[in-house]
Amino acid sequence: MLDPSQDHLRWWFLKIYMIILSGLIMVTVLAGAFLDEKAWAQVKPELADIRLWTFQIGMIIVGSYLFSDGRRS
Repeated sequence: MLDPSQDHLRWWFLKIYMIILSGLIMVTVLAGAFLDEKAWAQVKPELADIRLWTFQIGMIIVGSYLFSDGRRS
């Protein structure tokens, strides 16, 4: 079992990731709703790259949490 400081650090990283992911989803929805077609066409590929990067980082976080030596039983 992890000591409390390590567990606290993991939850901190998870919370930060969830905030970034939620913000990215909101930006994607709001940008699509308020930008004109030309501006949206320029921003959309950038947001797709950021979503892919965020997903990959999320998989690393989930993998480190699930497959660490201190995993809960």
